Amino acid sequence: MSYIATANSVKYVGAIPVFAEINPANYNLDVNDAARKITSKTKAILLVHQIGMPADIDAFKDLAAKHNLKLIEDAACAAGSSYKAAKIGSHSELVCFSLHPRKVISTGDGGFITTNREDYYQRMKLLRQHGMSINDRVRHESSKLIFEDHVEVGYNYRMTDIQAAVGIKQLEKLDWIVSERRKIAMRYNEAFKDIDCIQLPIEKEGYFSNYQSYSIYLKDNCPVSRNEIMQKMLDDGISSRRGIMTTHRETAYKTECAGLSLPISEKSADRSIILPLYIPMKNEDIEKVIEAFRMYVSVPVTS
Repeated sequence: MSYIATANSVKYVGAIPVFAEINPANYNLDVNDAARKITSKTKAILLVHQIGMPADIDAFKDLAAKHNLKLIEDAACAAGSSYKAAKIGSHSELVCFSLHPRKVISTGDGGFITTNREDYYQRMKLLRQHGMSINDRVRHESSKLIFEDHVEVGYNYRMTDIQAAVGIKQLEKLDWIVSERRKIAMRYNEAFKDIDCIQLPIEKEGYFSNYQSYSIYLKDNCPVSRNEIMQKMLDDGISSRRGIMTTHRETAYKTECAGLSLPISEKSADRSIILPLYIPMKNEDIEKVIEAFRMYVSVPVTS
């Protein structure tokens, strides 16, 4: 259960993505079902921190170690989130973040990677710029003549210097941004806590979310459907989003995933609604979202 880019990254290197169920409490990969999907062909576990809610990293590190697998974290949504008092990005060898406009901090697009291994760091610097042995900044600043070599086939995965400058300033404000986002999330929690037909985000002890997205699950006893609520809110000028994508049901994966059933993930995706949450979000806009959602989730919707 993730945006399709997660699975696509596996296919780009000629590997086959294998999908497992999620824990419905936080939409993250279920460690027990992931364990059941491991075979002799498995090479790595790609762990997604969905909507900014940290996954159980320690459980997956143990699982990966048991089967001699690499653990890679997809933290596209999790900049500023923490797990057991340590920021996401500091727990494993490779952690990937997104700087897309919908993320907590943004450079317009692009992303960044954290690693605790010097060899990975050097290799990524090489690959990002066509495999060039000496980058252009070093060459331009040198007082001696230098010729670069291209030591392997690389890529053009650089962001611009202007984007990088924006990103650095955004990182400096990250803690404040997350704090402000959490204030809005807590207002939503307080406003909706008495509605018995919904499940609010669950943040267990030791898990600290940046609330990149605020997702509400509609239980079976909800008197209206998710899509009806979304349409009525849209009619009121409030844009919401569906729950997290189930990649195996997307057209690009339907053929190879024919017959695959992940009922927990599918139900979680189909019955979840993501409400607006951004910085700066005006107080009157927050109240408008609260009023509209309470009205439409609590009464049958009619045309």
